[in-house]
Amino acid sequence: MEKKHTIVRDSTLLLSAVESMILNQTRIIYITNENEKLLGVFSEGDIIRRAISNRSFDVPISKVMVSDFDFAERDHETNLLKDLMIKKKHIEIPIIDEDGRIISIISIHDLIE
Repeated sequence: MEKKHTIVRDSTLLLSAVESMILNQTRIIYITNENEKLLGVFSEGDIIRRAISNRSFDVPISKVMVSDFDFAERDHETNLLKDLMIKKKHIEIPIIDEDGRIISIISIHDLIE
């Protein structure tokens, strides 16, 4: 079974992005611009923190996304990527091309199998 990912445009409302995340049964939202360049991420934990603080979900996801995130490039070294994911407790990490577009998303399970 192919793993689903939630990738939305930066203009998408946060509530709509969260609904897509639930529908896809994912834990991370990847945010891209009109050229499909990866701009940021928003995780399940970010959603919980926002809900607990009673902050609105009726905002563009670009206003609340995390723009300082880890990624790997096409020619990544698997062992270094695995070490990074373990150290920072990432469940998955995007692999991007030279233009910053997502070409794949690697999960920690992919690396330990």
